[in-house]
Amino acid sequence: MRKPRAGDLPPSAGFLEVSPAGLALTSFRRKAVGGYELRLVETEGRRAEGEIAVHFPVRRAAVTDLLGRRLSEVGFANGKLRVAADPWKILAYELE
Repeated sequence: MRKPRAGDLPPSAGFLEVSPAGLALTSFRRKAVGGYELRLVETEGRRAEGEIAVHFPVRRAAVTDLLGRRLSEVGFANGKLRVAADPWKILAYELE
């Protein structure tokens, strides 16, 4: 049996990161028809601009309403989605 040794992987990792701290991920789910849906909310009562870094394969992203209906395509490049939220606003996105 081998002894534990240091490796190249970080001690922990996630499948996505949301920044800044005033944007909170409130839900993430796999859709029945393929793709993923995620929702964010601005939690500090002021306009926030940030990004979602996605650490799994995604080809495109779209803004949706809270019922999951696609409203518009959004730019998704280098694994990052830029977001802007008004105070207390809920944002919904679909990733494919």
